Amino acid sequence: MAISYQVTPNMLTNPPSFTCRPVANAVLGYDEVAAQINLRNPTIPATTAKTVLEALRLEVKEQLAAGNTVNLSNFVSFVVTMPVKLAASTDPLPANPINISAKPSTTFKTEVQAIATYTRVPTPVKAPTLNSAYDSSSGIDGFCRNGYGLRISGSNLRFNADDVEQGVFLLSAAGNDMRQDNISLNDPSNLIVIPGLDPAVQPAGAASVEQVLTVRSKYTDNGSLRSGGYSKKLRALNVITDSNKKLFVTGTATSGPATVKTYTGAQVKCRILAQASSTGIITLSIAPLSGAFGQEMTVTANGDYVLQGLAANVTVTVSDYDGLVTAVNSYSRYLQEVCDLSPLT
Repeated sequence: MAISYQVTPNMLTNPPSFTCRPVANAVLGYDEVAAQINLRNPTIPATTAKTVLEALRLEVKEQLAAGNTVNLSNFVSFVVTMPVKLAASTDPLPANPINISAKPSTTFKTEVQAIATYTRVPTPVKAPTLNSAYDSSSGIDGFCRNGYGLRISGSNLRFNADDVEQGVFLLSAAGNDMRQDNISLNDPSNLIVIPGLDPAVQPAGAASVEQVLTVRSKYTDNGSLRSGGYSKKLRALNVITDSNKKLFVTGTATSGPATVKTYTGAQVKCRILAQASSTGIITLSIAPLSGAFGQEMTVTANGDYVLQGLAANVTVTVSDYDGLVTAVNSYSRYLQEVCDLSPLT
């Protein structure tokens, strides 16, 4: 993928000149970077990569606070600076006097330049741009649920809440496009909505828990309605019961490629992750709502797979291996199902 950029006029110069502005193709967080490390290095589980990334952040923080510089050779250096001015040499330091600088190495910049390619994209019409959407209580990306804050970040997001055409909308797989009325933050770069989801899928009595997220806004009183959609489909809480054991249902399908076969533990909310490596290997793993995933189980065909990571094991039956591959790939090889598990009979 190339570096996308836009060309915009700079009217402050005479004669007018033009500037180039990079446009991010995607925004990667810990989960996304860990998934990419796993794709390039299949022997490194994504969960392990994420743990190392988070540990690196913690270690850099501790070393900087101890007055040290962290120099990752041929990559980046982290240094503490102190941009303060004192009226007298004996004056005490003000509160929070330090700043942190991250300086990429010349070698790293040269390496990026050597492999970079470029694509000019047209300057877009002003419209909502959604860069991220996550459940603010659990921090889980791409997840929304009734009664909990969904935080949306991007640009040009602010809307007129009194205009019913504008706002945050969630489209369920059942085809119901629901305007969200409970908004706790309405800023140009951040929105927080308390979702009210289509009752056909929350709790999960229908086939799919997918939600399509859009923001619609007008930027002048008489302007046209502009719409921006999130590039990923959100997934609502999948309530697993004796009458609903389906996992990874996508689109308008009536059943999924996998089901929960057995679980004898106490009721618990958890995450079941299906992901594909760059070589096409499919793995399943499970974790509590917050915490590390258990051992990854490689899925090679239809059958039962015992997942460890909760107080009690969960047996997942894969009944449509090809369908599971298709579902995972439709989510960029990283499909996470957030479930409410109760003991099954």
